[in-house]
Amino acid sequence: MAYDFLRRTALAVFLAAAAMPPAATLAQIDPEIADWGDPAKLEAAIATYNAWPDAQQARAVGGVIGQMAGMFRLYPERLDAWLAVIDDDRIETFATFALTFAGDPRRAVEFAAERGIGTDNVLSVLFFSGGEQFPDTAGLAPDISPSEIFDELGPLETMPQNLGWHQDVLWGAALAMRDGKIAARILARMDGLFDTYGIEAGTVPLQERLDAGEFDAARAVIAAREGRAAASGYVYGLNYAAAGGRLFAFGGRPPFIAEAFDAYAGDHPDSEAVKEVLLHGEPR
Repeated sequence: MAYDFLRRTALAVFLAAAAMPPAATLAQIDPEIADWGDPAKLEAAIATYNAWPDAQQARAVGGVIGQMAGMFRLYPERLDAWLAVIDDDRIETFATFALTFAGDPRRAVEFAAERGIGTDNVLSVLFFSGGEQFPDTAGLAPDISPSEIFDELGPLETMPQNLGWHQDVLWGAALAMRDGKIAARILARMDGLFDTYGIEAGTVPLQERLDAGEFDAARAVIAAREGRAAASGYVYGLNYAAAGGRLFAFGGRPPFIAEAFDAYAGDHPDSEAVKEVLLHGEPR
């Protein structure tokens, strides 16, 4: 499958980033994002985003894409007007991902063709793994089309969570749609990682265990046996779980996130992900 190649290449070429802070989203530029009937408001928000320092823009990639995906899904009748005001190359590429995650890969392909967004543009965002620069993917996969990538990514409910900004996509979409079930996919992914790696939630948050070097020996063994890409994937997975635990526990979270967490905890009484979240203190 095309995405299998892309995933392997991403791990082999670009090291996964350490867990990022909570994603900045377009909602932080304008909290009335759900009422953006006027395309000029989206246009102004994009201009504000583009004025941020590179590092701040980079941290916001997943959150912005997720926020747009939520908007596109909630208000399809506004889609044409929104897309018409997007004339920035990077945001145009973000929009193709947002359309895909919103469940409209056909429109994503059409929009990519209209704006001249090719495989290199899509891969540069897909393989972004932190830092201030997007990777140079020119000529990396000339035989793979954007449509193949979009088909493999799928909608929010099934999108693979392979890179650091994918978690931010789910957070951004959940906040835009006010739907905690989207964010609950993060808990399920965390549980899968705990199970795959054979680890349990400890007595202190996972990030503290990572910082203390608890998993360094295991990473070295994986690197020796399976190579650098596998070791990088291991570290990424741990960082993903650490970030998920921290973000689900943040103070002042919306009620729909709290309700989704409680529902997941009730359905999964032995969840290591739930235990990890609770290590940060009782969610509020």
